[in-house]
Amino acid sequence: MPTRSSHRCSETPRVAARGLPIALPLLLWIAACSSNNDGGTTTNPAQGLGGSPATPAATAGMSAPTGGAAATTATATAGRATPAATAGSSSSPTTPPAGAAGTTAAAGSGVAAAGRGSATAGSGGEPAASGGSAAPAAGSGGAPSSAGGGAMASAGSGSSAGGACTREALRGAVDAFYEALAAHSTDKVMLAANVKYTENAKTLMPGEGVWKTAGMVKFKRTAADTMTCQTATESVIPDGSTDRVYGLRLKLDSAGKISEIEGILVTDYILIMPAGLVNSKNDDWETVLPADKQMPREKMQAVMDKYLKEFPSGACGFADTCTRLEDGGSVGKCVDGSLVTCNMMDRPNSNVLKPLNHVIDLEAGIVVGFTIFLGGYDDFHLFKMRDGKVAQVHAVLTQTNNKTGWE
Repeated sequence: MPTRSSHRCSETPRVAARGLPIALPLLLWIAACSSNNDGGTTTNPAQGLGGSPATPAATAGMSAPTGGAAATTATATAGRATPAATAGSSSSPTTPPAGAAGTTAAAGSGVAAAGRGSATAGSGGEPAASGGSAAPAAGSGGAPSSAGGGAMASAGSGSSAGGACTREALRGAVDAFYEALAAHSTDKVMLAANVKYTENAKTLMPGEGVWKTAGMVKFKRTAADTMTCQTATESVIPDGSTDRVYGLRLKLDSAGKISEIEGILVTDYILIMPAGLVNSKNDDWETVLPADKQMPREKMQAVMDKYLKEFPSGACGFADTCTRLEDGGSVGKCVDGSLVTCNMMDRPNSNVLKPLNHVIDLEAGIVVGFTIFLGGYDDFHLFKMRDGKVAQVHAVLTQTNNKTGWE
């Protein structure tokens, strides 16, 4: 685990939580902290950046943490497996087009995230998570090839995702999991004997946590990564009498059983609007793209990594019409030209937000990046790619005090 920075940027200026304009000194602070953060240390958020749900977020693509949240240094925790990107509104399996590659060989080496062991396409061979295990390179035909003779190990299951992982199997596992949640039963889903289950960074036994209180899912969209055999889903579920945004990552082992369950139940953020996420159901995320419209895996990951590592000036490759939701709340345009910007010059040593894991759905054009967002929020971002650009951005995050449960 990297140590927290003692840099002066850790001393965060305080700003009112909602609806107030951002003072010039705060803008200068953000710029200074971003430009001085090339040494690999993470920076702190400004408390209460951004405004009410109708106000565009002040931070790059994210509304800031609530005024009462401690502005602790965002510790980049190694050990996240690559989450599955969430895809469109339909919950039924999507059939990939005939001849679709499904998994494009990565340029550079794939990276196995420590603690979860799932290979992700590397960007220039640079690891996406610190403290990772051996980094297997993505092989041709979509099957990960071993690095140094070691097979790609699935964290928790110890087995390879292999070439038998299909979109149908992944999406079917997601459907079964939500049915099991609503039934308050683990009998309706196939779990590996050594399954690991976390909710808001706490390790639980299957059947605990929201499993005891959830109702039938009201909305979900899922991204399926057949290379790492993972899914990432953004959804809205009843939690007792309250609707909540719920983020989910699943990983399947070689037997098709769920070996990893990572849940983010949104309870603490400045924007929490489940109805806004439900109302996005007509936005087409999950339709499988024609083969000639699918981006290479390494390029999709590179867009996400630049955005996170160089935040808030790494928002490059975004469409002019791109809009974003955070926990269902609208914050307007993805790139506002003032705080959220694109600096085309690469800053390879920057790690403002460390990418901990990726779920990349090549067929649907969705890339999901897991990180600890400024202020200690367990977070995953979903990018919907169209015609080579980021067309939409969604984020699921809640306060967990710099923890993920997968350190």
